Amino acid sequence: MVKTSQKLTDSNITYRKFADLYDLYVGEFHADFEFYTSYCKSPDKVIEIGCGTGRILDVLLQQDCIVTGVDISQEMLSKAKKKFDKWLSTGKLVLLNHDFSRDKLSELFDKALLTFYTFNYILDHPVEFLRHIRESLQDEGLLLMDLFFPNSLFDKSIEGKWIDKEFKHEEQLVRIRDCRTMEQDIEHRQQVFIVGEKEIYIDTRRKYYRPAHLQKLLDSAGFRNIEFTYGYDYRAFTRMIDETGLKNNYVVKAEK
Repeated sequence: MVKTSQKLTDSNITYRKFADLYDLYVGEFHADFEFYTSYCKSPDKVIEIGCGTGRILDVLLQQDCIVTGVDISQEMLSKAKKKFDKWLSTGKLVLLNHDFSRDKLSELFDKALLTFYTFNYILDHPVEFLRHIRESLQDEGLLLMDLFFPNSLFDKSIEGKWIDKEFKHEEQLVRIRDCRTMEQDIEHRQQVFIVGEKEIYIDTRRKYYRPAHLQKLLDSAGFRNIEFTYGYDYRAFTRMIDETGLKNNYVVKAEK
């Protein structure tokens, strides 16, 4: 067996290596499609931050939105460019290698999407990150953020234990060994991906942002009308949610 066993804690390096696995890992995840299409429609200018190889970009383009996809991983963007070559040539899609922790964009957007737990990888200076996004929105522009709830907090019996999973993607069998531990609000996630004869070890850290804490961060970044919902229930936003009711994820929306 060919084994790649590199310990990766920097999110940029992690996604450089993860690019080849991304579609296998999340390509079949559709649970958030209806949520985003309920808010993003033609002729909205929409930016997806953490677009990866384009799972949500495709949904937005089908809605006839004008779309910009942003990622810190050039490897992810290279794969997206191959998928969306025709859209790129029409000008309906732009792909950018950009880090919002460093600066805003000069272009202004109607909607900004932080999809599939992207914000949980922001471990340092989260207010600056959010402020740069706010500065890239039109007046009254909308921010939508999908945030994770750690599995090991929901089910404490799996804390520090290796869990074996497997699934198929386009007839390709993928096996994963997964171990998660929490230290304060930081989840340390170790994963071993086994695809054919190849074994890849990825080590990441994600921050669990508690709803009340996130509200304060958004407020500090200048956002207003901050609301929360469990999962992807776009019909049930409220001013705050009860953390004890969390099972998988929660979503936040806020206005500039």
